[in-house]
Amino acid sequence: MSYTVVLLLSGFALVYGCTDKGTGPGDTGLPPQEGEPEEGRVLLANQTIYVVETVYLNRVEEERPRIVRVQVEPGQTLDVSREILPPGLKVELDLVLLLPAEMGFRVRHKAEVYIDGDVLLRLFLEDSNDPFSLRIE
Repeated sequence: MSYTVVLLLSGFALVYGCTDKGTGPGDTGLPPQEGEPEEGRVLLANQTIYVVETVYLNRVEEERPRIVRVQVEPGQTLDVSREILPPGLKVELDLVLLLPAEMGFRVRHKAEVYIDGDVLLRLFLEDSNDPFSLRIE
């Protein structure tokens, strides 16, 4: 293969590899929103019969991220963010049902939210006798 052909193929591969594949102009990967997002909090309404522990990594201060851990009793609604969060921030929550020790296990779920005003997550069991039927709305 000649040197010119190799250069042409390399150039084509470089141009093709660097093209935008599926995202439109201005696509940030965030869910579509109308207007500017607003600062807010993450609230958790625990509608289960178990205590729920929430944990997330607060990266508001990039140089000093910190773990935020909150327990929410059955029937309570609490601010699990513990502060007002900036608009558009992605928060990844780890939610754990703290079951009685004799059950021998825990039920864990992840929830991802974007801050655009206050966000309310509602946890409930579809079947009150089955902790694995945990749902998040």
